Amino acid sequence: MISIVPDIIDKKSSDSISDISNGMHTNFNRPIIKEVAEKYNKKIGGLVLGPPSYWRVERKRQGHNWHFDGCRKVDGKFINNHMSWCDYGTSILLSPPNEFEGGELEYKNEKGEIITVDKKSHYLSGYIYTGNGNAPLEHRVTGHTGNRKVLLMFFKSKKSD
Repeated sequence: MISIVPDIIDKKSSDSISDISNGMHTNFNRPIIKEVAEKYNKKIGGLVLGPPSYWRVERKRQGHNWHFDGCRKVDGKFINNHMSWCDYGTSILLSPPNEFEGGELEYKNEKGEIITVDKKSHYLSGYIYTGNGNAPLEHRVTGHTGNRKVLLMFFKSKKSD
C-alpha cells in the first residue's frame, strides 16, 4: 500500500525543520512534527506517536538500496529485521526539486515494476507506505548531488499490538 497526503507541510514549516540534526527523534511534540504525524494518523489511523516510532531529517547523498522498512526478504519469505515494529514508513521532500540532481524515490509494485515518484509531487507532500505485514513495499532512493533533504517518519501501529 502506498498513499499520498498532498501538501502535508508548507514551505515555511519545511524551512523550520530542514536543519534539524540527522539523528533519530522519538518526541512527536514539536508542533510541526506533531501536525504532520497527526495528518498521517488521520489518513491511516492507529499510529503510535512515540517510541519505538521515530522521525528524522535526512540528507544522505548516496541514497538507499532497495529495502523494506520493517522486514527483509529471504528466499521469497518475509522475516523480521531490526525495525520489525515498523508498520508504516513515510517520506516528505523538504528541498525544492531544482536544488538537487538524482535522489529519486522509487517503489516496486506487486508485479515488481518500478514506479518513480515525481519530485514535484513529492515536494512538501507526504508518501506513506506499508513497512511490514502481508504487503510491505520495497523502495529505494537513488544517489544525488546537491541539496536534498527529506523528513522521514517510521510508525508502529496500535493495530499490530
